[in-house]
This record gives sequence, structure tokens and C-alpha cells, in this order.
Amino acid sequence: MWVGRNLAVTLLPIRYFCREPLFALKWITLISVLAFSSLLPFEVTYVSANEALSFSFNLNMLMDDWLAIYIQPPVKDLKVDCNSTMRGGFRVSFSSEEIYMQQPASAVYLQPRSKGTYSILVSFTANFTWSATVGVYTFNREFYGRAMPVANTPSGYFVIFPKIEGGSEGNSSRSYKINIFLSSYEIASSDVFSIKLPTPVNMSLFILASAALTYVNVFLVVDLYFKSKIEGISKVRLILIGLSILASLLILHLFYGAISGGEAYA
Repeated sequence: MWVGRNLAVTLLPIRYFCREPLFALKWITLISVLAFSSLLPFEVTYVSANEALSFSFNLNMLMDDWLAIYIQPPVKDLKVDCNSTMRGGFRVSFSSEEIYMQQPASAVYLQPRSKGTYSILVSFTANFTWSATVGVYTFNREFYGRAMPVANTPSGYFVIFPKIEGGSEGNSSRSYKINIFLSSYEIASSDVFSIKLPTPVNMSLFILASAALTYVNVFLVVDLYFKSKIEGISKVRLILIGLSILASLLILHLFYGAISGGEAYA
């Protein structure tokens, strides 16, 4: 699930841009960070109670793709529970120990077989620090955008989401839970040859980011024009403005590529 955040852009007085182009570049960097932070496919929350540490997140994926969770080092008492009200069900498999990235790991796999919502609970015990790699095996990379790293595998693309880390060293084991709230989608057959557009929310974020970056670059160009009438054009300033414009175009290109694709699925 794309987790959107409010992209608040404060318009700055012209004098700040006139004084220092590097100040404008810092704002461009800040805007790009805010824009891409809104594209994280899930947001992990941590809840600690009664010796059990729980991690929860929401995730969108295509039906028939495989959700994979690799926990390293391997953990004990691994259990998986999945509930769904949709027809067609799902496939689940898990292993206390197998090899992932040439290292032993506990693994959980789930494949939604129909469009709908699923609630998945992965529980285990450990007395050491651990990390969980969450990802999706798919042949349709575009659905997940291009903000996440992707590995090519014999099973298709493996879209990798941010890791979940937990645990602590100790003599006694603690209980851990990973709650996954999953929504699965199917490709609409009528949209196979259509142009994929961002969702309305993501398009609003794109418009805000475009307006903010345009504001910064317009004032840099205006400032350059008036200063050239008085004191000439500094090569350093000219290069910085050129880099600013190129960086803005690159950011918008990557941003649009990352958010596009949502409307082609139902």
C-alpha cells in the first residue's frame, strides 16, 4: 500500500535564492526526499507488550505473485496463520531453515489466488538479533513501481522492500509477530495496451513536487537574468543553475516512473 505523506512546501522569499544558489539546491534535495518518502510500499509499526514484539505493515500485490519473507538467522517455533474472506483462497508454505543469499534463513511464502484482502500472522521465537527481508516474486515489475530495489531471479523479478529488524541477545527466547495486511489485485484485461497513469493521490503529489521545483528554478533563472545586467554572469553560478534544472528534471522523471502504474489494475 502506497503510504502517502503530506508534502508541505513552504514558498521562500526571493532574496534567499538571490543570495546563494546552493541554498536552492538544498531545497531541491529536500523536496525530492519528501516526494520519494511518500512512495514506500509499506510502513512498519512496532508494538511491544508482554515480552512479545510485533511488527505490522500493509502491502499491495498482484494475485498469483508470491510474497516472500526471509528471516536470518533461522528462528524457532515458526508458525503462519492466514485468513481471507475471498473465494479461491491462497497458498502458503514455510520452512524453518533453507538457503537465501547463500546464508541459512527461515522462509515464509504466500500466494494470493484471488483478488481481495488477506490477514497474515507470522510468529516465531528467538534469543538473538534477527532481520527479515520482505519481497515479492513477480513477472510484472511495473505494478510495484521503480522506487524499490529489484533482483532478477529464475522465478522472475524479486521486488525487495525495506528490512524489518528486531531481537536482542539473551539467554531466554522472546516471542515475535509479523502482521501483514495484504490487498491483492488482478490485471484488468482491457488495460493491457493502455497507458498506465498514477493514481489521483500520487498525481497530486507529483503536481506539488513539480510546482515546488519549478518555483525554485524560475527564481534562479530570474535572478541570473537581472544579475547579468549588473555584474555579469558567474560561470560557477551558471553551472549550479544548469545542474539545478537537470536535477529537477531527473527527480520528476524518476518520481513519475515510480508512481505510475496504479490505474492499470483493478
